[in-house]
Amino acid sequence: MRELKFRAYLPEIKRFHYFSMGNFHLSDYHLLRHSHQAQQYTGLKDKDGIEIYEGDIVRYIIGNRVYVEQIAWENYGWVFLSFDGGSSSPIVSLPSLEVIGNITENPELKTP
Repeated sequence: MRELKFRAYLPEIKRFHYFSMGNFHLSDYHLLRHSHQAQQYTGLKDKDGIEIYEGDIVRYIIGNRVYVEQIAWENYGWVFLSFDGGSSSPIVSLPSLEVIGNITENPELKTP
């Protein structure tokens, strides 16, 4: 069983706070009350070993096409959420998968 990890953006310091259910403290609860919604770790890492969280914006290549999509939870699992019409597909680990930002700190990346 994988560890449940989360992050929450703290606007006053413009940084994410990372925590897991195994090391959740009262201070984490206080921070969460004053932050944006917590984002969960998907259990996957990108090509550089960076953990992929809900809300991350990733780039990957299939064939000759480059995709830039958001990671989201939808119905029963993690998906790539397209910015060009709301379509989604199940998230898979790809050799070219790379975290390039997130929807909180890099909203400009949401533009197709």
